[in-house]
Amino acid sequence: RRPELTVVIVSRDEGKNLRTTVSAIKETAPSSVEILVVDDGSTDGSADFLSGAKSPARLLCASGLGVTKARNFGARGARGEALIFADAHVVPSAGWLEPMLDAIGRPGVGAASPAISVMGSPELIGYGLRLKAADLSTQWLRDGRGGVHAAPIVPGCFLAMSRQTFEATGGFDEGMSTWGMSDIELSVRLWLLGYEQLNRKPEAKADYQAALALLDSLRANLAGDQAAKQAYLDANYALYDRYMNFLVAAGEHQEAF
Repeated sequence: RRPELTVVIVSRDEGKNLRTTVSAIKETAPSSVEILVVDDGSTDGSADFLSGAKSPARLLCASGLGVTKARNFGARGARGEALIFADAHVVPSAGWLEPMLDAIGRPGVGAASPAISVMGSPELIGYGLRLKAADLSTQWLRDGRGGVHAAPIVPGCFLAMSRQTFEATGGFDEGMSTWGMSDIELSVRLWLLGYEQLNRKPEAKADYQAALALLDSLRANLAGDQAAKQAYLDANYALYDRYMNFLVAAGEHQEAF
């Protein structure tokens, strides 16, 4: 029988953090949860503890894929019908599993993530993010609202999706080969494709090809190409205005920091 959930952890030279993360998930999740580690070419021996017969997680080895390709690689090898993509330096609190599975099981929901705090500083906590300007800079939301609530951008360090949604949307954008910003790209893509990121759907789903065209410029901007970045800013302020107008109309323009 396939496990209900697979946690996909991508790691490269994470030292003791990887063991801490695997142990924390193991301690707070049922035994049916599959933990799959993609070691993306580590040279520090951090994944060696996963090679024995009593390994606490399944190990897939890769070499220099980068975060997005490694996450997609892990998803293809995962057995679960629900997927959680985790950084190799997270410590989830007890009780994290059911709210996340409940959230992604709701019709139209694209992705879900828990509140995120800094390890060792629990007072520094964010409840999702939002874009604050057309240059794609972000702010953390500081209003938890209690329980599950909508967030414009779901942080990628501990992000859940159903396998069905993951496969329907193509997973993580493999054109974003370096660290960072892939969660912004994914969240904007889910929004453009009509997924319920913000409590209710946009007035109409974006045409899929139009969404891909917008995301080509988004990817180029995030990849650091300065000419492409300027072209993005010049051409797509209208998209940002549409995004912000939608937030206001949906009542999701929260205080941020």
